[in-house]
Amino acid sequence: MQRWTDHIFTGMFLGLVSPVLAFWLYTSLSYPEIGMWEVFAVFQRRNVHTHVISLAVLVNLIVFFIALWTQKEKLARGVLGMTILYAILVFILKFT
Repeated sequence: MQRWTDHIFTGMFLGLVSPVLAFWLYTSLSYPEIGMWEVFAVFQRRNVHTHVISLAVLVNLIVFFIALWTQKEKLARGVLGMTILYAILVFILKFT
C-alpha cells in the first residue's frame, strides 16, 4: 500500500496550492489593508499578472526539491506536473 505522502495526487495538490499560499502570504504582508484578489486585480490592470504568477510558482521549486531529497519521487512528479500546468496558463494569459 502506497503512503499518501508519496502519491502523485498529493504532489498535484501541493503544486496547486503552494503558489496560491505564497501569493496570499506576500499580499497579506505587503498590502495588509486590501485583500488578495484586489491586489491581483491591480496587477492585472498593470499587465504584470503573468509575472506575479510565475514568481509565485517558484515556491514549487522548494517543494519539488524537498520531495526529491526525501525520496518521494511520485510526490515530486505531481508538483512538476502542476508547475507545467501553471507554465501553460501563463503562456495562454500572456499571448491572449
